[in-house]
Amino acid sequence: MKPFIIRLLVFSALWVGYLYEHFQHASKLPLLLFISACAIGFYFFLSITKHPFFLFILIDFLILLEEWLSPLPKNMYVLLLFLYLYVEAIFQLSIKKFRLFTAVTFLFSAIVTLLFQNKEVEWLIAFTIFSTISIVLNEYVYEREEQQKMYEQLLGCLLYTSDAADDSLRVDLGGRRII
Repeated sequence: MKPFIIRLLVFSALWVGYLYEHFQHASKLPLLLFISACAIGFYFFLSITKHPFFLFILIDFLILLEEWLSPLPKNMYVLLLFLYLYVEAIFQLSIKKFRLFTAVTFLFSAIVTLLFQNKEVEWLIAFTIFSTISIVLNEYVYEREEQQKMYEQLLGCLLYTSDAADDSLRVDLGGRRII
């Protein structure tokens, strides 16, 4: 529970930073607050749902929508929100879904960068490098989970076999066991 609260606080802090930048310039502040509350609410459900892929896409879309409604040049919080969601997805999505999420997030990030961030191509280069590293990390995480499941199954089989072997070494003589 404690790691979830910390992750939720970090995500909320990024949204507060994002909204702080918009408080000074935004005319659509109530709408931005509503979209932010929806995104934080959907983020809360990420840890509960068994298939979080669509929630990740929805949160990405809400970030893009918020930036489209009230674009600010040089506001890096929107890109940091994309990256933070990206890191969360590494550990929660399967390999195929993560690759699809990578493509969608890269597309959204490119739209924000090219349309609203004064075409800072350096960001896209860094995001491409980060994406490559993240895909490899996601594959390692998924393989590690498979290895853990296999280890637990083998351990269960060995314990069952060990108990069966112990039972066969004992001889039952009228209620007493002789080893």
